[in-house]
Amino acid sequence: MFLEEADEVAKTIGAGIEPDAVESALHFLKGSALNLGFRELAQLCQIGEKAAANGKASTIDLGKVISVYEGSKASFAQGKAPHAA
Repeated sequence: MFLEEADEVAKTIGAGIEPDAVESALHFLKGSALNLGFRELAQLCQIGEKAAANGKASTIDLGKVISVYEGSKASFAQGKAPHAA
């Protein structure tokens, strides 16, 4: 269930999200990442969440967030240890 919800948020981010929605989207992904053990993703989301809270949503590399999410999800699906670069 976490992955289904996280997939929807990731799609929204990837499709172009309004700057005022970035903080809450990254907060959600951070929580999902922590529940699944995706440490690198959680860290990226936390950094982005703080930047967005400070009005700097445009400085966040959302492409990297999506890339790390996809890599983490693939590792998880293959039964590998959580992605933790």
